[in-house]
Amino acid sequence: MSKNKPNINNLLRLVVVVLASIAAIILLWYPEGKQFQGGGVFFTFDAFKRVILVNLFWIIVLAFMPRLVVFLDVFLFIQVFFLGFFSAQVIYKIYPPQISWFSFFPDWAQSYMASHGTVRAYLFIPVIFFLVFYLTYPPGRFRSLLSVGNFSKMTKLLGKPMTWGAVAKRFLLYLGGFLLLFLVIRAVSNQGFAFSGAFSAWDGISRLIAIAVYAGIVALCEETIYRGIFLSVLADSFKPAIAIIIQAILFSIIHYMPGQPVYISAGALLIYGFLGWILGKAAWETGGLGAGFLIHFSIITSLALLGA
Repeated sequence: MSKNKPNINNLLRLVVVVLASIAAIILLWYPEGKQFQGGGVFFTFDAFKRVILVNLFWIIVLAFMPRLVVFLDVFLFIQVFFLGFFSAQVIYKIYPPQISWFSFFPDWAQSYMASHGTVRAYLFIPVIFFLVFYLTYPPGRFRSLLSVGNFSKMTKLLGKPMTWGAVAKRFLLYLGGFLLLFLVIRAVSNQGFAFSGAFSAWDGISRLIAIAVYAGIVALCEETIYRGIFLSVLADSFKPAIAIIIQAILFSIIHYMPGQPVYISAGALLIYGFLGWILGKAAWETGGLGAGFLIHFSIITSLALLGA
């Protein structure tokens, strides 16, 4: 079938996504206007209504301009992305994380796991939505990036030719430096790892465990969503270089921090966009998520250690 003619399967997917989005909004209707946080994004009821209007607008546009159907897959996956987050918000609302789940940890780790680790675990919900929807397409339709990838592929990311495996090792070494700094500070301050007793050592270890769990969940889920699926789908409609930039922009926007001064929000958008571009290049050039996951995990863990 020609790509400029509507595909009935794609149109059916679009209708299903719209109806499911409406259902998610109805579930979140009460209390209207309340904000829910999850995956780094704040959603309000008005935001849900705007997404639905965009869905309906696209249905009308496609009815009169069928040539735009070449971008339908990209649009569908963006809507599934929001639908997954909507559903995560519903579950978060009904079953919020409880600090009592981590009573075996000292106070800091308990609070961190409840406010960071388990909240980010809700990211698995949009990941599941994405994977199920992705599997509704015929095998081979998109270039699969859902693998570890080839670490021996070359890149000039750090200025000179080296393998992506070497790049990942560099980031892991940087993480090792932050970890050493963390241990030294903890020892000097006599708050853990200072041979001052079993509890203080457990306090330090529990912090490392909580941070590693948080970083691992975020890196795995975000690499699967943005690089494993989004990038793969975008590359079907755009050139790889453009697809990498678009997924980086999406990655940046979803990490937008509302309520912050303009210079902080703008700086965060640029930083996340640049990171998304690096991780997109890693995924596309290696054909998998392994190198990007290690880089992503190292950055998140290093930043978290600074606040531990």
